[in-house]
Amino acid sequence: MPKAPITPGAGLDKSLLGQLSEKTGLKEETLQRLGISGLQGLFGAYTANKAAEAGQAGKAEMMALAAPYRQQAQEMIGKAQRGELTPVGQQQLQAVQAQAAQGAERRGGVGAQQSMAQVEAFRQQLLQGQYDYGLRLSGIADNIVTGAIKTGLQADQYVSNLTNSYFGNMARIMAGVPNQPTPGA
Repeated sequence: MPKAPITPGAGLDKSLLGQLSEKTGLKEETLQRLGISGLQGLFGAYTANKAAEAGQAGKAEMMALAAPYRQQAQEMIGKAQRGELTPVGQQQLQAVQAQAAQGAERRGGVGAQQSMAQVEAFRQQLLQGQYDYGLRLSGIADNIVTGAIKTGLQADQYVSNLTNSYFGNMARIMAGVPNQPTPGA
């Protein structure tokens, strides 16, 4: 058995619509359209708000993911700029210093100076490696932050499109034009 088509305002108290029509001077059909578009507007606002919240939550989550990388990068770069080695770098330097001290005993004064120069060159290599590693970590953090910004922008664009769609649908309802299905939906 075919179902009867649903008409806007079906089941509403006609006397209420009649009273509103008399007080506002609007036709009952216009009042029905206002009611439908108002409900759709409320639903649209709610949906857009939820989408905006989800987009901001995704952005915040990605920013939080980048924070430890950024912090570690700043530490590594700062220590390298101040000439401070990491504990691992310090151990490596001490091992090279011990080897150089043993070699210097066998070679004498000139050998000691050469050993000190080699130890200092190794120390500078460790600092440069530490600095470079800090820059790579900073790059990882920057890529994550860039992704977070893109996520936020995409969410904002989605919310904007969603809001425009709802307002367009409300305008069509008010004008009495049936809603058109969205292409690709």
